[in-house]
This record gives sequence, C-alpha cells and structure tokens, in this order.
Amino acid sequence: MRFRVWKRGLWLVCFVVASSVAAGSGGRNEGTSVWRYTVRPGDTLIALAERYLGEVGQWKVVQELNDVEDPYRLLPGTVLRIPVALLRRVPAVATIEVSSGAVRWRRGGGEWQPVARGQRLTAGSTLQTLDDASALVRLADGSTLLLSPNSQLEFESLAAYAGGVKNDARLRLQRGQSEVLVNPARRAPARLQIQTPAAQAVVRGTYFRLSAEDELTREETLRGLVHVQAGGGGVGVGR
Repeated sequence: MRFRVWKRGLWLVCFVVASSVAAGSGGRNEGTSVWRYTVRPGDTLIALAERYLGEVGQWKVVQELNDVEDPYRLLPGTVLRIPVALLRRVPAVATIEVSSGAVRWRRGGGEWQPVARGQRLTAGSTLQTLDDASALVRLADGSTLLLSPNSQLEFESLAAYAGGVKNDARLRLQRGQSEVLVNPARRAPARLQIQTPAAQAVVRGTYFRLSAEDELTREETLRGLVHVQAGGGGVGVGR
C-alpha cells in the first residue's frame, strides 16, 4: 500500500491506494508505558496491587521494577513506576451531551434508535447523524467529539484503567467529520485512536478536526500534535 501526503497550511490530506489501515503501535506502546504513583502514608505494595492491578500477584513485578526492598514498608512521597499493562481494565462509556436534528444509534447490528441527552454508549455502539443533524459526545476522560451532519462514528473500544487513572478509547469515523478536543482538564493520562477508511490518527492532548470520505482523510490540527498513519508510514501534524 502506498500513500501520498500534501500539506497546505494546517491541512493534511492522505490519499491511499486501498482502504485498509496499517496497524498502529498503540498496543505495543501500552506494554512499555508506565503510570507514576506517589506513595501515601500507610501504602504497601500488596494494598496497591489489590486496588489497582489486574492480578494481585503482579505486585512482585512492581517491586522488581522499582527496586523496593520491603513491600510492606514504602516511604511516603516515593514515586513508583507501574506498567500500564498491569493495571485493572474496566469498561468505560461515552455520553451524549447534546444532539440536534435526526441523530440515532445502535448496538452492534441491532435496530437504529433515536438518541436522548445523557444517553450512555458502550463499546460496540455506532452513532449516526443524518441531514442537518449534529451530536456532542463526551468520553470518560472528558474528551469531546462534535459530530457534523451525515457522519457515522463507531465506538470500537472504551476502557478505563484502575478506576480512571488512565483512559483508552479506540473509535472509527466511517464517514463525515468530527471536531475533537482531547482530555481538556488533563485529569488523567489518556489515549485516543481514531481510524478512518484511509488512515489512523493517534493523539495525546490536542484539539483537531478529522473528516473521512471513502479513501480520503483530512486532518486539521488546531492545537497540539496529531500523528496520522497510513500505508505503513506516518506524519506528525502540529500547531
């Protein structure tokens, strides 16, 4: 697969020969990324494992990684590095904040239903705006997506790690346009990946627009940095 990139001003336009997307590095990065926890009075490695890890016995991995001599005696103020891959992963939801016009959703291949304000969507749901309709969606980390008319967005994966210490969302913009503001309050680390039929955008803490039309993807960075991947290559678009 090949792609060509033209950049005029802030606009990035990717043309690809086929519509499949090259696999991103997000899964591999998760295995090496860490969450930094500041020890509080009374903390022990075992107690932290029970609170945050997927398996309690993995406290030994944290002990080795941080050179902790006594798992029952931790010095308050010490910063522990905990691999994100070890954290307990639980389902998260997306919430419809505002909708206008004909906006509908469905779960999997089920029947389309009209959305209501405050409605919660889980992984596997699809949101669709029809003519002259729009919808504002909020993710668990506070990120928002404003979906323009005639757009379709699929929520492939929505997850929170260890009660919200880190959030992860993988979405697919099948068509249309979305204006995205990522984790504005910086309340917790977040990872957002949005695929289109032609490319994949991997973002961390930024503000951008993304549109999809068959094999054409447009990305406009309004603030921060967005990395767009297609055809085994990629380019960063920042402002």
